Amino acid sequence: MTTPPPPGADPHPRPGASQTPPRVPTLGEASREVGRGLGQGLLELVMWVVAVAVVVGGPALLGWWLGGGWGAVVGALLGAAVLGVTFVVLILKGVSLAAVVLRRR
Repeated sequence: MTTPPPPGADPHPRPGASQTPPRVPTLGEASREVGRGLGQGLLELVMWVVAVAVVVGGPALLGWWLGGGWGAVVGALLGAAVLGVTFVVLILKGVSLAAVVLRRR
């Protein structure tokens, strides 16, 4: 008679596979991982805010100096268009890169 596998182990293991169940992270490890993820998300948000402020605010300020209020509006719209095109290009490039990586697998 064989002994049953330990809790969490695969009942039908592949040859050469480990019989030990995966290690469960401690509360401290899990909280550090969550904190790291939140910090990275906050940094990404701050970078987007700075990018929008520079790409939209720069042409708006230049338009204000050159043409007053309407110049600022035109500059801001031009900056928003540049930001939108850049965002679309980044999305398409990311999808293309993901497709290349998936094809290699």
